[in-house]
Amino acid sequence: MTKHHVKNQTPAVADASSEREAAEARYRALFEYAPDGILIADTQSYYLDANPSICKMLGYSRDELIGMHASDIIVHSEIPHIQPALDHINAKQDYIREWLLKRKDGSVFSAEIIVTTMPDGKLLGMIRDITLFKQQQREIAQLSRLYAALTKVNQAIIWLPNQEQLFNTLCRILVEEGGFKMAWVGWNNPKTNQLLPAAVWGDDNNYLSTIKVYSDDRPEGRGPSGLAFRSQKPYICNDMQQDAATLAWREEINRRGFRASAAFPIRANNKVCGTISVYAEQP
Repeated sequence: MTKHHVKNQTPAVADASSEREAAEARYRALFEYAPDGILIADTQSYYLDANPSICKMLGYSRDELIGMHASDIIVHSEIPHIQPALDHINAKQDYIREWLLKRKDGSVFSAEIIVTTMPDGKLLGMIRDITLFKQQQREIAQLSRLYAALTKVNQAIIWLPNQEQLFNTLCRILVEEGGFKMAWVGWNNPKTNQLLPAAVWGDDNNYLSTIKVYSDDRPEGRGPSGLAFRSQKPYICNDMQQDAATLAWREEINRRGFRASAAFPIRANNKVCGTISVYAEQP
């Protein structure tokens, strides 16, 4: 090879090196600034690198994640699915699945994970937190069930003239069709101002037998039912663990796993005479 030939190749080599460096810089920028989490792993799913988004998502530093295994960041029930996933990925097939991931603090969230094999044989996983999406899916499903329930409620109101039968049917529909854990009608006793159960469905743990609810402003009347009765407006409680209106019943609420509730006034002859309340295990 002549000196002239070497000289002619030197710029080409330099250009190729420059292009590689530029490509690596672009890859690194994408890796560092991607809004989704990215993990690089070996073929056995031990982590070799992690981008800032996944560190923030999981609560670990990059140094902590490097060397960890997939089993360290998923809930225990998901561990048996790791090897089938690796078999699929190592067969050079792209992979996508929802997983339940576990943060450093122990909290759990849903994530969609897409994994592909890179040219050097390493695994590249892209992780997206889909908690909000799953919540929206639940809300849409709940609304669909509520719509179906309300349709049947309207039919019940038309065809059931007996009040007791009507209230029992309403509670049953709200639980079976609306997807609620429990529903009950409280009818006001004008002498004591206590909202007495007139109908209930789904009270498997005898919740109503352990509490008293009033329509006036005493402490036991400041909950969702009492507030709905006095304001003549619905009261929605999206977090029964935190809402001050549930304080008087918090212990029983926690024991039964209720997370959210709603209370609606019931009118008769243009006067509020009771409430209908529903409870859910999800916010």
